[in-house]
Amino acid sequence: MLVLGSQLIGIPVMGLQTGTKLAQTSQAITDPANLKIIAYVVEGPLLNENPSLIRMADVREFGDVGMIVDSSDEFISVHDVIKIEELYALKFNLVGMNVIDEKYNDFCWVVDFPLFQWSDAEGRYVSVNHPFTAPHPEDLFRLMEKPGEVRSLGYDVIWNGNEVGGGSIRI
Repeated sequence: MLVLGSQLIGIPVMGLQTGTKLAQTSQAITDPANLKIIAYVVEGPLLNENPSLIRMADVREFGDVGMIVDSSDEFISVHDVIKIEELYALKFNLVGMNVIDEKYNDFCWVVDFPLFQWSDAEGRYVSVNHPFTAPHPEDLFRLMEKPGEVRSLGYDVIWNGNEVGGGSIRI
């Protein structure tokens, strides 16, 4: 089961040994390199550090009562783990996330991109993708006279409205 990390804001963090509420999540810390939540900022009267964090690696399980950890010893300072300290300082936050319906699969190819576009700054046509993309064979006769009308052999693959890949045939 997948759960959006934003749904885990404001839930209790419970101690396995005592069965008591130790803290409550207030903010996710997300690694922008892979969009994984690696920790949560937590708040509560029993915490020694401000801010205090709970690493996802230290969460034993999720239950109806919230996140379950072994004990209050699992809470760390933002300065205890270098990577977490760097990510906390970024204040990276996901905005406008899309929910993907796993039962709906719609693929399409996007082709016939222009090979060149006019650059006012450079006063000439420049490659839209990169200079090694091959021109469409049907448009070779336009290369010298009408380069803005030449299609490329570039492509993107789209899944449920999101670009998931792409490439080009090279010259």
